[in-house]
Amino acid sequence: IPALCFGMLAYNACEENRTGKAVLWATLALHCRQYFVFVPLGAMALAFPGWTRTPGWKSLARVLVWLVPIVSFIPYVVLWHDVSPMAGNDPRLAALPRIAPWHVSYLAAACGLYLLPLAVWLGWRRWSVWKGVWILAALALFVASPPRPNVYYALIGSSITTRGYLDDWLRIAFGQRGEVAVLAVGIAAAAVLHYELLVRSDRAGAVLKWMVAAYWVMNLFSHLAWDKYLLPVLPLLYFLALRHPEISASARWKPSLRPALP
Repeated sequence: IPALCFGMLAYNACEENRTGKAVLWATLALHCRQYFVFVPLGAMALAFPGWTRTPGWKSLARVLVWLVPIVSFIPYVVLWHDVSPMAGNDPRLAALPRIAPWHVSYLAAACGLYLLPLAVWLGWRRWSVWKGVWILAALALFVASPPRPNVYYALIGSSITTRGYLDDWLRIAFGQRGEVAVLAVGIAAAAVLHYELLVRSDRAGAVLKWMVAAYWVMNLFSHLAWDKYLLPVLPLLYFLALRHPEISASARWKPSLRPALP
């Protein structure tokens, strides 16, 4: 929870163009939870010259500034020989694959199921050929690399076989085969959400879009898939949804992370 709070404060500071505060909050978020590295990575990607109208030297300066959170974490990597103490000191974990797209398949499907009402609402209101292309591409990737059990726990001798509460509920309700079918629905919903929120919407929330993209790239290299690892990205998608043209046009108030003050 502290990491999530710091991450959201970093995003809010980015939206207000307060780079110094954003870097500070992102550093604190990263030191609370390592996977919050997607916050500075997303901000760095947006700051690269060519993505913004900022002059080249200013964009390069922002990239260097956003290296601060990552560089500040290097001493831990040197100490642990990895991004976490267990991963670097347990030789059994050397058998883990370096790239695990099946973790992204599960997390993306779970993301689509958690936000299924929003995906249905956005998908039903306006259909397009490109939206269908995104769904077919997501399903193709899902079939090519379907979710797998977490090898991590088996390697460390743990009896844990679940990927979180959602995984447990789906297995109880639909069985193992039925769970795969439900996750396929989730991956289609996730494709609709990301098309609507990252592609179709306007430039508002550009920092958030890059953070979401960095989040999924980061999970390609994760050791395991767990429902709780969606906690950082679900609120970000929610705030990005508030900036969607169809939602913001019908809203009577402007979305903001800052509380309303008298």
